[in-house]
Amino acid sequence: METSQTQQKITGEMTIGEVVKLYPQCIEIMLSYGLHCVGCGANTMETLYEGSAGHGMPDEIFQEMITELNGAIVETQGQTLTITEKAVNKIKELLSKNHKEMYGLRIQVVKGGCAGKEYKFSFEEHPKEGDEVIVSGDVKVFVDSESGKSLHGSLVDYLESLEESGFRVSNPNSSHSCGCGKSFT
Repeated sequence: METSQTQQKITGEMTIGEVVKLYPQCIEIMLSYGLHCVGCGANTMETLYEGSAGHGMPDEIFQEMITELNGAIVETQGQTLTITEKAVNKIKELLSKNHKEMYGLRIQVVKGGCAGKEYKFSFEEHPKEGDEVIVSGDVKVFVDSESGKSLHGSLVDYLESLEESGFRVSNPNSSHSCGCGKSFT
């Protein structure tokens, strides 16, 4: 455990809130292990280990979850936007369902929401002048230059659980987000 612990980015000492903010692609893994604290208001005060132990998770299962969490990490540093494979698949599915296979997904940061800014998603046939076009898998994502400043280094994932489903943006530039996770400052 000692050698693998030093190489891991996610450790038992991290708060659940830190993991949710930095690595939203890990939310479903935590849920699958019965760690439903991902949406709890106390997740910023409770470590992964404390939350797991509090829910009766044996240490060997906890270590298995930590290994799986670290395997799911997608690096986003230096990129304007990283789209997870799950998000790419959902974008393709939605484009096909709406008969817009040749379109792209526009992601914008607009004023609104309870924290001041929110994400807006829409389908567009072509990028606008000045847009950055991000190609991930078989999909195109359009980001205007102003939104790009706010989104730099962000990760777009698609989450599906009993409580909610939708695109989730993990934005290292946000200083605060509201409880719904859709609005930020």
